Amino acid sequence: MASKMIAIGPNGQPVAAPAVSAPAPAVSAPAPAVSAPAPGSVSWHKTKGGIWCIVGPAEIIQAGAEVTVTTKAGKVQSVKVATVGRDFVRDDGTSYRYGYR
Repeated sequence: MASKMIAIGPNGQPVAAPAVSAPAPAVSAPAPAVSAPAPGSVSWHKTKGGIWCIVGPAEIIQAGAEVTVTTKAGKVQSVKVATVGRDFVRDDGTSYRYGYR
């Protein structure tokens, strides 16, 4: 035989037991989406040696990749990356890379 629990209030009188509800379902955070770079995130840069290269997120700048580059004037170009340079981390924590054609 199951025993029934009765809650006793501060004045010694029985009080209504709190309603028992089912536990809330576990909510998982959505997986971060890998999206296309923001317009203008890949741009041209002139190195100290006078060579023009592109600079952008490391996951986009890959050797052999066709990359869309935005100029200062807003013109959009398609560039094939032949070689890549060193990676660096921007102030916002994003890993960026140099790409050469």
